[in-house]
This record gives sequence, structure tokens and C-alpha cells, in this order.
Amino acid sequence: MNAMYKNEGKQKAYFDYAIKANDFDIKRAYNEINMFKEIVTAAENAEGIVSLDYKLKGVLNQNMEPVLPSLEGNGTLSVKQVKMKGFKLLNSVAQKTENDAIKDPDISKVAIKSTIKNNLLTIERFKFKVSGFRLRFEGQSSLDGKLNLKMRVGLPPLGLIGIPIKVTGTKDNPNINLGKKSDDLEETEYVDGVSPLTNPTDSTAVPVPAISKDSVPMPKTNPEEKVKDSVPMPKVPNDSIPKKKAEYFFCC
Repeated sequence: MNAMYKNEGKQKAYFDYAIKANDFDIKRAYNEINMFKEIVTAAENAEGIVSLDYKLKGVLNQNMEPVLPSLEGNGTLSVKQVKMKGFKLLNSVAQKTENDAIKDPDISKVAIKSTIKNNLLTIERFKFKVSGFRLRFEGQSSLDGKLNLKMRVGLPPLGLIGIPIKVTGTKDNPNINLGKKSDDLEETEYVDGVSPLTNPTDSTAVPVPAISKDSVPMPKTNPEEKVKDSVPMPKVPNDSIPKKKAEYFFCC
């Protein structure tokens, strides 16, 4: 593990570290490493062996706790062999789709790539098999527990027919609905020295009135010019023009 720590008085400190750990106990890491507990919340319901290759930086407060909106990082969690017990998300999906085989699954040989920024953990699409079902998973989770995830449950035997699922709500109370579309989670940008706000607005901005195309007055036309242009030119039919009579000359 490579790490950098810089203290800024008694109120905060900056940190930046890269960690690469192979084949460790996921339950032990969840119980003993606070940062791991904050980011990999699903590990609460997991038992088994995983590996981690991750880079992370951010700010610590006066209690040496991470300021969640300040965290930025990316990396890969590699699942070697994990048993999920009592995992509310998959158990709720199992109940919604009426497939009990998805409950408390065994997961193995899965690489989960993710990025962290503005209080959001973005999970890239990954796939795994559970009792003949082929599950596809991707989406976002805020570091304070809100969910916006998309799943596809591919039905046996080959997963060609699948059930699209959207997961919203929170990790403690997930809402499972069939379908694909869901609202994006709000980002929380961290500004150094300023309390984090969600989508701050500029109070000094002056609204500019919109000008409708139909509301712009058109220049008036001079009536005389309009009359002049509107005088029709007489048409002379070809038949009305008198033709010269032919003259005949006779000789003796």
C-alpha cells in the first residue's frame, strides 16, 4: 500500500493512497476497516475471499472520518468465492421475480469495477451466474445509501430471455420494480472549505426574459408601395391583335 497524508491544522487532513490486497477475508475487512465499510456496504452480508486493487483520495475531518463528498477514486474488487447471506437487495429481487434460487447466492470469479466521485459510487456493468440464472448488474449508489441500479435476470437455460429490473430506494429499504428507466441520483460536489451542498444555485444570477419569435414586431409596409406593386399589368391576348390582310396581285 502506498499512502500520502497531509495535516491541515486540527480540522481536516488530506489523504491519497493506493491499495492492492490479494485474497483477504471480506467479512474481517468490513469489521475492521472503516473506509472499506463505508464504500463496500454489501460486504456486511458477505463471507468469503476477495481481492482489491483501488486508488482513493479525499479529506478527513477532525475525527479522522472521511468527508464522503470529497472522496475520489477508482479500481476493481475481484470476488474469488463469496457467500451472500441475508442480502436484502438480491432477496427482494428473488421475491419480486418469484425465483427463490436467487436468494443467498454463491458468487465466484467476478471482477467489479467502479469509480467514486461527488458522493456517488458508479458500478460498471458486470455479470455473474446464480443457480442457472444469469444476472447482469450496473448503476449507482450514493455513499449515504441511496440506490439507482439496473439489473437483468436472464432465465435458464441460456439467459436469452431476461427480466429487466430497476432498483431504487436505499440499501436498507430497496424498491424493486420491473422496467429499465429510473431517475439519476443527485451528485454532491465537495468544495474545499465549504460545507457540501447538493446542486448549489447561484443567487446572484439575473433571469433573462425569453423573447418569443411571434412577439417581435415586423416592419410596416408603405401602403403606396403596396398599391404600386399590386397594380396588375394588362394581358393582351394574341387573338386580339389585328392581322394584316393578304394582298393578291393578278397579271394578264
